[in-house]
Amino acid sequence: MRMTGHDVELTEDELEEIAAQHEAGTWPGHTSTPIPGRPRLHDEEFETISFRLGASRIRAVDDAADRLGESRSQFLRRAVGQALEGLTSTG
Repeated sequence: MRMTGHDVELTEDELEEIAAQHEAGTWPGHTSTPIPGRPRLHDEEFETISFRLGASRIRAVDDAADRLGESRSQFLRRAVGQALEGLTSTG
């Protein structure tokens, strides 16, 4: 028995039959075309920006991101967003 991605148990024979049908183009199940790349995080295209920080500041950013379970990029995007929100809310 093998588990599929939907927690369905199939025997080796059942898997072979499904594979044969799929290869012959007669499988009645649903297929979709894979979309290459990562899914978008936002509706807007991202652009890369670059700036310099001291090594100790970078370590602090990385440590904070790790504690929050975020990547460095996620942490910095959130920090910039919060800073911009603070500017617009205070006028």
